[in-house]
Amino acid sequence: MHRGHRARLYPSPQQAFDLNRWAGCARLLWNIALDQRRWGRGWALNNVTQCRELTQLRAEFDWLAELPAQTAQQVFADLDLAFQRCRKGLGGYPRRKRKGRSAAALRFPDSNALGVRRLNRHWGQVKVPKLGWVRFRWSRPLDGRLKHVTVSQRFGEWHVAFCLEQTGEPSPPNGLPPVGVDRGVEIAFMTSDGEAFDRTMWKPTEKTRLVALERRRAHQQKGSRHFKQTCRSIGRLNRRATNRRRDFAHKTSTALAKNHGLVAVESLVMANMTKSARGTVDRPGSHVRQKAALNRVILDKGWGSRSSSCTTSARSTGLS
Repeated sequence: MHRGHRARLYPSPQQAFDLNRWAGCARLLWNIALDQRRWGRGWALNNVTQCRELTQLRAEFDWLAELPAQTAQQVFADLDLAFQRCRKGLGGYPRRKRKGRSAAALRFPDSNALGVRRLNRHWGQVKVPKLGWVRFRWSRPLDGRLKHVTVSQRFGEWHVAFCLEQTGEPSPPNGLPPVGVDRGVEIAFMTSDGEAFDRTMWKPTEKTRLVALERRRAHQQKGSRHFKQTCRSIGRLNRRATNRRRDFAHKTSTALAKNHGLVAVESLVMANMTKSARGTVDRPGSHVRQKAALNRVILDKGWGSRSSSCTTSARSTGLS
């Protein structure tokens, strides 16, 4: 089986500069490949044919050749997987990636070129192709064979995700009683036995500061020094709320998995529930502002992340 572990990455200034350049190259390849598949109807376009064209592009442009070849090919593999999920109805149509709006992610699938070593109790290093050894925060043992590594950036912070292959037998059922879980707006999680799980993701002072910063950014010139400084401040506030939401998701799913033998979560389509109510020009919607406020509350509760966390915890603890 495969197990993932995510840790905070601390690259040097030069390494962070190279990662940003590589992330820009990967974003450009994704957008070009997506446009080619969207407008190139009648061509036999797939992962293999686009990887062949990548060889010619790397020979023509030196800045594209800086990106590891297998990492660039992984971009086309991810796009091909996105189209397969779209055809099967498991996801929407792939979208273009925008700078600053989409999370930068680089996958290094060559396990032979990767390496991990421990420096001390709290720090370790991971070897990335063409980048060298990069420090990361060591919080748990990395047991198993390293398959691939994914480096991502969000809100100005770099993280590394390890995919580890482990061998083990399925855990037997724990024999605990089952429970049903309902999602709500006032209370995020309510179980069938009356237990409630909820947490505030934003402090009152942070919400007030966020509104003030967004108003300030609206009056600043895009691309200026003050505009970038305001964007970094907004990113720090969003990062705190995201970390609280992720921490709440994992703690809630762990508590449910340890105390019950079967966890049944309410099935909801998040994309339909948080869809805008503004309508069209010919048929405008009603109560648009009220629906937008409801959408913000639903997304702030993190229903989607908690459902996936419940599934992961159930598998790891061997629920029946």
